[in-house]
Amino acid sequence: LTSEAHNLEKSVADWRLQAHNLSTEAQKLRSEAHELGESVEERRREADQLGRSVEEKRLEAHNLTSEAHNLEKSVADWRLQAHNLSTEAQKLRSEAHELGESVEERRREADQLGRSVEEKRLEAHNLTSEAHN
Repeated sequence: LTSEAHNLEKSVADWRLQAHNLSTEAQKLRSEAHELGESVEERRREADQLGRSVEEKRLEAHNLTSEAHNLEKSVADWRLQAHNLSTEAQKLRSEAHELGESVEERRREADQLGRSVEEKRLEAHNLTSEAHN
């Protein structure tokens, strides 16, 4: 019985040692789990921040796209205005050319009338001189 009691005491001591070792191992695992939990939480916060950054960039890209679209529309409007002004300028140049030709024609007519008046004046002078003589 003493030998059996001694063996049982040895078994109890072995079980206690194993229990202590398991307790120590469990504590290490709890500590590691806690550290992993903190690491996971940190990664979650980083992922949330990246998500917010991505959303900000997406909104910024949307705003830039809208702005680019508005600028393209403005460019198209300006091009249309430039085309219309160019067409109007061409019409005005054509009208000015026609007016220039008309002015030149009137100038030639005025010169011709001036020569006719001068001929009539000379003719009248000659007739007056002849009548006077």
